[in-house]
Amino acid sequence: RLDMERAARDVLNAAGYESIGMDHFARPEDNLARAQREHRMRRNFQGYTDDAAPTMIAFGASAIGQTKDGFVQNQKETRAYQAAIAEGRLPIIRGYRLTDEDRLRSSIIEQLMCYFACDVADVARRHGRSVEALAPEFEALHTFEQAGLVALDGSKVTLTSPYRQAIRTAKSIRLPDSTNEWSTLLPSPSQAQLVPVSRPSRSRTVSMSAMIWQAWLWSDRKS
Repeated sequence: RLDMERAARDVLNAAGYESIGMDHFARPEDNLARAQREHRMRRNFQGYTDDAAPTMIAFGASAIGQTKDGFVQNQKETRAYQAAIAEGRLPIIRGYRLTDEDRLRSSIIEQLMCYFACDVADVARRHGRSVEALAPEFEALHTFEQAGLVALDGSKVTLTSPYRQAIRTAKSIRLPDSTNEWSTLLPSPSQAQLVPVSRPSRSRTVSMSAMIWQAWLWSDRKS
C-alpha cells in the first residue's frame, strides 16, 4: 500500500498537482493549495479544507456533525433516521462534549496533519495553557527523535523523512485516567434537550503521538 501511495503521489506531482497534507492533491492555483501556502488550511471529518467555519452539519444515517462544543451523531439505522425526520425531530442519537484538554490536543493534531510541524507552546498559549503541562508527551517524543522520525527544537515538533518500516513499532502515549460525558440528545420539534450520560473512567490514548506516526508516514518532507 505504501509503494502504491508513493507511485500515485509521484504521478500526480509530475502532472502539476501539489501534495496537500497527508493524502490530498491540488493544483497550485486551487484555493486549498493557496490556503496551505498561507497557513490557513484546516482539517475536519471531510478532509482538508480552506473553510474556517467551526460547524459542520451532518445529513444521513450515522453521519457525524461537528460544532465548536463537540460532536453529534445521527441515528445509525436508516428507518430510525427517517422516522425522526418525518416526525420533525432532530435525528441525533448521541454526542460528545469537548473538554479544554480535547481542544488543545485537537489543535496540535490539526497542525501536524496540515503542516507536519507544530509549535506546541504557541498552540498552548492560544488555549490559555502552559506547554509545561505537556512535558510527559515531550519526554516520550525523545524516542521518536532518537529514531530520526521527528525533530525537536524547543517546543516545536517537526516530522522528518519517513522510514516506513518503523511504523510497525509505533506506540501511543498514554494519559492518566480521565472522564468526559457521552450525551444523548432527545430532540423535539421545538428544541433539543441535552441529557448527560455518565461514562466510566478509563485510560485514554492520546492522539498526539499516534498522529505524529500517521502524518509522518505520509509526509515527503526531508530532514
